[in-house]
Amino acid sequence: MSHEFADTLERMAACLNKLDEEWMVFGGAALALHGIASHTLKDIDVILTDAAAVQLNRMFSWENHADWNSDRFRSDFLFRPDFGAAPVELLAGFKVKKDECWISVDCSDTVSVVVGAQSVFIPTRSRLASIFRLCGREKDSHRARLLLHPQ
Repeated sequence: MSHEFADTLERMAACLNKLDEEWMVFGGAALALHGIASHTLKDIDVILTDAAAVQLNRMFSWENHADWNSDRFRSDFLFRPDFGAAPVELLAGFKVKKDECWISVDCSDTVSVVVGAQSVFIPTRSRLASIFRLCGREKDSHRARLLLHPQ
């Protein structure tokens, strides 16, 4: 993980750790925090509780970019705050469509890793693999295999 990504993660975590709500990094950044580098990181995806999103909205008045236009993913809140060089997306009420049903992804089953001076929460390896399988894209299936069968 590059210095720019680590710096952005630390700044983001400093903000989110002030809340009394759960949150977790997922996607490629979580994979990297588990020590698996599958590709160059493009962004940092974070799942928040709805209550955390409401608190952040009150504190910062960030624009909510959630639009529900995707046929596969949706969220009630989608914030894109500037925490540094790496783009960050904060999602609350995140859902994935599978077999015509929308399945909520929550912040359960996490572990903490230290980045700089901050705790960063990520799903356990098995939980992250299940999220990747739920998302169902080819890149997600590949990432799930990497988690379960590291090379």
